[in-house]
Amino acid sequence: MNNNQIIKFPLGEVLKRSFYLVFVRGKDFFKAASFWYWLVLVEVLLGYPTLAEGLDIRANMIKVASALLVSIAGAGIGTEVCRGIIAKDNEFGLFKPAFNERSLRYWGYNLLIGLMFVLSLFVCLSILLPGGRYLPTAVLTILVLLFSFGIGAVCFRFYLVLPAQAINDKTMTLKHSWLLTKGNTLKLLAGIITISIPGVVLSVLLGNFSRMIPGFDESNLWRIVFTLLALSVSFLDAVLKASFLSHVYQYLTFYETSEPRPEA
Repeated sequence: MNNNQIIKFPLGEVLKRSFYLVFVRGKDFFKAASFWYWLVLVEVLLGYPTLAEGLDIRANMIKVASALLVSIAGAGIGTEVCRGIIAKDNEFGLFKPAFNERSLRYWGYNLLIGLMFVLSLFVCLSILLPGGRYLPTAVLTILVLLFSFGIGAVCFRFYLVLPAQAINDKTMTLKHSWLLTKGNTLKLLAGIITISIPGVVLSVLLGNFSRMIPGFDESNLWRIVFTLLALSVSFLDAVLKASFLSHVYQYLTFYETSEPRPEA
């Protein structure tokens, strides 16, 4: 690939296609997620860590372990969705085991990019916060958000390696993803934020509704119901992001060697 080559994907069209495909193929994507609902049993055995708030160190460790399991489920779902969109040869089955070598690579890269984001943000905040005590809280909050968005915008450029794992595209390395997304930094940031909105909104609503139910913490039935709903929101988020990244991947790789090269 020519390092000076810039292909810009149409953000609005990609988002529209991403949401629309999830809507029209919702049944298939539910099948892709159905296998992972066994995590409800894990949540019950661990004391519903996904729903817990204000935890001690031990409980926080359990919550982290639960989050890792959910992220593995998201990788399995994401792999199936990406393959179904890009390769179009995936047969979705109800409660079909959905984790393989491709899913493991998908999860590994996703974890690596997430760690890059967290560590970079930690370093930046470690430099910012000692002097931040002299700044108004509102200014400090804005600076933290700007750092978060800035680092996220950089890290998101590596995300093309995720859909590539679903179809065994060995040519899509982190470096290749970085080069191919040149000129699309803000579009990727805006796209990831937009595609994440349904998951964020639904998660907030679930949290608020659970606090409105009398005796929620003492009711196993309510906690099981809300655990199912919380997992469903996580799975929906994984499906939406996989759909968005698949469409970005398709557009950029299709036009990578085509002439003329469109700039949307």
